[in-house]
Amino acid sequence: MWALRVPNLQPDQAEIAKAWLKRVSDELKAVESGESAYGKQYMLTLKEDETIDWAIDAKWGELMDIGKKVLDVNGSIIRSSL
Repeated sequence: MWALRVPNLQPDQAEIAKAWLKRVSDELKAVESGESAYGKQYMLTLKEDETIDWAIDAKWGELMDIGKKVLDVNGSIIRSSL
């Protein structure tokens, strides 16, 4: 969808892809202007029913815990002595 290869998509798929890209663009503008109401733990999703909406990332906590184990406070990978 990100490359929007319309010739490879069915007409209904192309419309969904265009709607997705427009929504991502709109949401990016909202984040950049400080108007977004969603925190970092939310992600924009394309649901099975073809709707686009925000949802809580079910793996957010788990991935943040992993991040704390492998990254220092500056975001650099912690070197292991192993």
